[in-house]
Amino acid sequence: LAQAFGLQLGRLRNCSSKVNVHNYIPLGMGITCCRSDGAHAKDAKAQLDQTFGHGTGEALQEMSELLAGVDEQISGGKGLNHPLLINLGMILKQVEQERRYVQPITSHFKFVDMNVMRKAARYAKFASAAYLDSRKAIAEYIGGITVDDIKYHHSQSSSACPGFFVACDPETTEIVLCIQGRATATDALPEVVCTKESFMGGRAHARILEKARCLVDAAKDQVVRLSQESPRKSVAIVGHSIGAATAVLAMILLSGDGFPFSRLMAAAKVKCYAFAPPPIFEPLWALPPWVHASTYSFVNGMDCVPRVCLGTVSKLFLAMKQVDALPMTLLQRLSFLRGDYELEYQLPDYVEIPQELQSSLGSLYGIGVIILFYRSEDCRLQSETITPAMIDRILLHPFMVRDHLMVAYEQSTMEACAALRAKV
Repeated sequence: LAQAFGLQLGRLRNCSSKVNVHNYIPLGMGITCCRSDGAHAKDAKAQLDQTFGHGTGEALQEMSELLAGVDEQISGGKGLNHPLLINLGMILKQVEQERRYVQPITSHFKFVDMNVMRKAARYAKFASAAYLDSRKAIAEYIGGITVDDIKYHHSQSSSACPGFFVACDPETTEIVLCIQGRATATDALPEVVCTKESFMGGRAHARILEKARCLVDAAKDQVVRLSQESPRKSVAIVGHSIGAATAVLAMILLSGDGFPFSRLMAAAKVKCYAFAPPPIFEPLWALPPWVHASTYSFVNGMDCVPRVCLGTVSKLFLAMKQVDALPMTLLQRLSFLRGDYELEYQLPDYVEIPQELQSSLGSLYGIGVIILFYRSEDCRLQSETITPAMIDRILLHPFMVRDHLMVAYEQSTMEACAALRAKV
């Protein structure tokens, strides 16, 4: 996966803490063209890749598309004077120079449930394997499981219905529904900002809710049959990125009153392990307690995807608008990106949304127990529980792209599991 993304991991330091739609929001064709595809923006993109590692420019390009949608919504696409990508790059560069985010926003409340972390480390391999194209490849990647244990594989992912597989895991003795997501942040970002749809007494991410409904229709019979054949087995629903958010909503759809897994859920035998899910619901108090108690959402370091929704993109846009208004020419901005110009301004990386815009630009939030992985000053991995508000802001950081890779989540869950085991 890392090779596919083209990341030059060697350019980055070993310790991440040491550097500081049919439902989509309309972007406006002219906006994107004039702001993101010009020669200067291409120069900025190349400079970002050179400075922060290959793939950074492309991810910020996708972020620019989201920001253009907010600009269209707020000011009709006429609110900025300079290319979005260049303004974004300036903020990222100063954030890194100042080491503004030595570590993510966290609570310092340690997560110490060994059983959950052990299963998370196991199911992280399942989430990685969901990107493979055959039952044999899936079984070989996961390990400790045979091709016959992969009971069903739906490899044809579409815009409406994701790929998935259903397995009986001999190691955890659970039935696993594993959902394919988007392997990279660049692939995920175009899907994370979306309109909202009424759901469970609140509002959910409309596009991902559609995916979850399609997934449930496609997978329900397979999972229910296995559960009926082995009624003592628990069910785990697993996914990464967009697939993780789909997994959470699919669990809700399958487990409510009158639905196939309602009795299993009442017995606490249905759990969701979501790696890097984007925010998908508001207000959180509208959800029944069993939803939060059954969901484990994992956030790795500075990963941008769990922090991106219309609300957080709007906060970043309002900050970028201030950067855009600075008395600097386009050439001066490019010179700063190249390191040839000393900046005398403090660049904001977020601005809170005014009250009058809250209803139209408000945030969605992550669901369940949210577990953050990050490295402390001594490079040791920390695993802590955080509140949804702690990821209600995009942290522009050199590692925000790399930390989304599923292989990074595999590494973090394995390290966290080993650290807890050493304390037992």
